[in-house]
Amino acid sequence: MGSTGIKEIVTKRGTYIGRTEKETGTCSFLGIPYGTAARWERAADVKTTPEVKINACSYGPSPWQDIVQEDYGIPVEMNEECLNLNLFGRDLEQTGKTVMVWIYGGAQVAGNNIGCKTGSGEALFDGKKIVENNSDILVVVPNYRVGIWGSVNLSTLNGFTERYQFSNNLARLDIVQCLKWIHENIEAFGGDKNKVTLFGQSAGSANISSLLLMPEARGLFKRVICESSFAMDLSLTSYQDSITISDEFFKRLHVKSVEEAERLEAKTLLRVQNEIIKHSMGGTPIFSGVNSKLFSPVIDNAVIPENYWDYFIQTGCCGIDFLGGTNEGEYDQQFERFKEPGKWAEAKQMLLDHCKAKLDPLHGGREDIISLYAENEKMARTDFDAYRDLKNDIYLRMGALSYGMIFAEQGSSSYLYYLALQGTGGGKNTRCPHGAEIPILFMKDSTVDEECQRQIRNAWYNFARSGNPNGEDNKNFWKQVGNGTLNTMKIGKAFVMTSGVRLRDASLLLPLIKEYQECPAFKKICKRFIKIN
Repeated sequence: MGSTGIKEIVTKRGTYIGRTEKETGTCSFLGIPYGTAARWERAADVKTTPEVKINACSYGPSPWQDIVQEDYGIPVEMNEECLNLNLFGRDLEQTGKTVMVWIYGGAQVAGNNIGCKTGSGEALFDGKKIVENNSDILVVVPNYRVGIWGSVNLSTLNGFTERYQFSNNLARLDIVQCLKWIHENIEAFGGDKNKVTLFGQSAGSANISSLLLMPEARGLFKRVICESSFAMDLSLTSYQDSITISDEFFKRLHVKSVEEAERLEAKTLLRVQNEIIKHSMGGTPIFSGVNSKLFSPVIDNAVIPENYWDYFIQTGCCGIDFLGGTNEGEYDQQFERFKEPGKWAEAKQMLLDHCKAKLDPLHGGREDIISLYAENEKMARTDFDAYRDLKNDIYLRMGALSYGMIFAEQGSSSYLYYLALQGTGGGKNTRCPHGAEIPILFMKDSTVDEECQRQIRNAWYNFARSGNPNGEDNKNFWKQVGNGTLNTMKIGKAFVMTSGVRLRDASLLLPLIKEYQECPAFKKICKRFIKIN
């Protein structure tokens, strides 16, 4: 690293003292507090004023979770007061900058705004390389609470009051709090509060898309880039399921009141959280009726309304630009131990276990879907590949298609991608796994061809700037979803603009989706894009 200097920025919430790298001109402001919150309470503003000087030269505390310190290369402190953000920019005197806000993933139980150490020794979510090459962009990476700290239902405990009414969706409200800080302060860094793009992967993407279901989040961002998870169906938790999960949690803690629970040490909460994670996804009778991922956004009618899907279609998506998609081999690693033909029956059983509500007749599913699905591409894929595709489609790809169709139907810019890069999962012939795009976007280590990486980055950054992934620096012509066509950019050795990927598979699976079954308006939209019997 070259020599560094000090950079001071005065905002309404304080004077932040960050670092600037003299060789590249990039500036970093780390650990900026954007909110404060007591356990299981909604975040509030930090009560500081412009004359208060705040050291922003080192990372702030991480949310509580299981952390392997060796993965980071630096000591990582965990603290329940973890609502801080990192901000990266260059030429901060330049105004009107696009603001890209990265929301990390981690299955709703892990993640922070640092990111594990990469091969070059840098933190994964260090945004300096992005802004070094794009001086008109600011990158903001906030922490938000995860696990039981970010989503728990306290309503059945003694001492529950309105003070805790938002406890099911604190993770999402933390992001809202960060966006409010951005709206109030970002102009001091050269940013435009009306040019905010959220981008994130996995649970981060699910949380971004959940903001589209939340009336309170309206007006806080202009564009979204959703990578490999979407707030619908299995990625949303019903209010009753949140009670089931939380009651088991507090039963194992031997507490009956909010006061007792608040007195417990964080490490005790983490230990019991890890215990109940083992029982998730219908693994034991105590969670046999719970089909959503633990600690996912909750339909609580306080933050996310009961009519969330109608709200999204009628209001939530309006005026917002969308880019979203999935990777070809998202969850392939779960099937790796069954890849030999003699073990394919075990792969099928695992698929049934993971997707009981969709495929198991004992849980209201349709087992015939598996054989019908396998027949769709019989000449192009083995049964084993069909099982892998089916898991990836049910959990992720149907969400991408659903969001893409809704945005397009309501007149917003809507673009879909399908990342089919080979060899990015650790082996020469492996399909593109969950999260493969992250090091590409942050310009870190990747085995992907450099020109391909450049084109992916340019598409993302161009979209953040204008709502259109095309640009002078991007030779691939992306077409919007619309006019009944699910235009999708398939990204492999080359960029190929398709009219849709595996649409026959989608025609089988979309009718299994909860929102398709319960929302007539959504069913009509689907039928305009995909032939469904």
